[in-house]
Amino acid sequence: MKPIEIKGDTVDQKFKHLERILQRFSRRLHRTIIGLVPASPIFGYCKSSIEDAIVLRAIFPVDGIITHAAMRAEKCHKNSLVVVDIVSGDEELTKTFPLKKKAMMQKVDFPIKAGDSLVIEVEDESEEGSLGVWVGLLYQVGIKDLASTKFLIDQFEALIEESQDAS
Repeated sequence: MKPIEIKGDTVDQKFKHLERILQRFSRRLHRTIIGLVPASPIFGYCKSSIEDAIVLRAIFPVDGIITHAAMRAEKCHKNSLVVVDIVSGDEELTKTFPLKKKAMMQKVDFPIKAGDSLVIEVEDESEEGSLGVWVGLLYQVGIKDLASTKFLIDQFEALIEESQDAS
């Protein structure tokens, strides 16, 4: 890019020329704001593993990733397990974790394809079963399925003013 030459004999003429250059640049400058969609929480609760051991059933309509998982039981036994079963087309992935009374949080970064189904259940062979099993997941929709809208700064400010006037 070649250097900009400011033309004019007097200071006023130079300022006017500089203002004209800045106006041209400002028209070329595209200032936009893009809003991003946060991860969606998915959660489930099972009151008693004797009545119904399934804590959560879900199907995912779009590609994405499960970023975080949390799990806790109000009452469980030493041999209680949580079984996570993901069905993707003809493939099935099963993972087993020990169930604990203390809350467990974990970053998982598990990719999901559109149409995958998820079942989380409790396996407990005791007569009393596990009680109050909580499960929570964060699901981030894949970038190609995110809805994004671009606004010029002026349009964005007008939207903010409209929403404030409506309140």
